[in-house]
Amino acid sequence: MIWENNYRAYGYPRITMVLRKSGICVGSKRILRLMREMEIHSLMNRRFKKPGTHVDHSQRPNLIKHQPNAMIWRADITYLELRPGTWVYLSSIYEPKVHQVLAFKIGRQMEATLVVETINKALECHQKPQYFYSDMGSQYTSNEVETLLERHQISHSYSKQGYPL
Repeated sequence: MIWENNYRAYGYPRITMVLRKSGICVGSKRILRLMREMEIHSLMNRRFKKPGTHVDHSQRPNLIKHQPNAMIWRADITYLELRPGTWVYLSSIYEPKVHQVLAFKIGRQMEATLVVETINKALECHQKPQYFYSDMGSQYTSNEVETLLERHQISHSYSKQGYPL
């Protein structure tokens, strides 16, 4: 039996595919019905699929592409493993002209509040920039970050998601 020979991991779609490849013409609904009658099912859970976000690139422009002399803060988040299974997130703001990290914050969750705290920390000690440059990650496109930048009259410029620098 296909189901038992494959560690009871195959569900009706895979069993249907195996049968069709071996020349047996059968529908997936029939296999599903037969599996229900036999009270068998795949022991495998669905694979985790990271939720995606749709970003409209036309609404999130790269404003600094042709402004080499503008004052810019670049931002990014990375993760660090403290010990196996324990991660923290490092949010940092970097000024390319002076090659200096202006502010950073470490948090246990990668959320917009981590970015907001990092921006506020940089604003406390440094002159505000013309542009805040980041990728299109959900933390940077959040209402909290956008509102903070608007309040300080800082234009937000975006790179492609995952390529901030």
